[in-house]
Order: sequence, then structure tokens, then C-alpha cells
Amino acid sequence: MTADLAAGAELLQRSLNLAHDPHSLYKAADDTSRGHINQAFFTALYLDEQAEIDDATWTSPFVELRAIHSTWLQLRRLHRNSRPDERRTGNETGLPHRGSPAFVEPARSGR
Repeated sequence: MTADLAAGAELLQRSLNLAHDPHSLYKAADDTSRGHINQAFFTALYLDEQAEIDDATWTSPFVELRAIHSTWLQLRRLHRNSRPDERRTGNETGLPHRGSPAFVEPARSGR
């Protein structure tokens, strides 16, 4: 099971690294590498009449990462709307911060 978790963690880290700045990655790539980048991110790209990308079907884990990001954005908006006092504190994430009653200190490993 530990090997499965390690493999999953490595895939996630590589995916996040790849997705960090895909535009710059794509711009700097040659045609062959651009094809590989497209295959890494998409199972299909749909073009409109002007040959511009109109829609896309994402590969795993990017479909899951996009869903997580979308949920995070929704929760952040909900939190900001429900806690107007925290919007004025400079808390850019809109999430609970140290000193807030909703903040929970992250667990630390016993290293």
C-alpha cells in the first residue's frame, strides 16, 4: 500500500509541476513536444470553424485537479461572502487565518 501511495504522490507532484505554467511550457516546445504536452493534458480537443479550440476533454489526473480547484474556488467565494469582516483583513485566500476561531493548526509529523 505504501508503494501505491508513493506512486500516487509522485504522479500528483509531476502533474502539478507540469500544470504550473503550461502556456510557457507550450510556447517553448517544438511541434513534437507540443503534441506530447497535448496528450498529457487532453484526450480530445474540439475546434470551432476558425480552427480555435472550442472545448476539451481532459486526462486524469487533470480532470480531478480541475474539479478540486473549482470546488476550492466556490468554497473561497462562499467563505468571503459569509465573513465580510475577513475580506478586509488582507487574508487573500478568504480562508480562516491564525487567530480566527475557525483556524485549526495543521498536524505536525513526529520527526
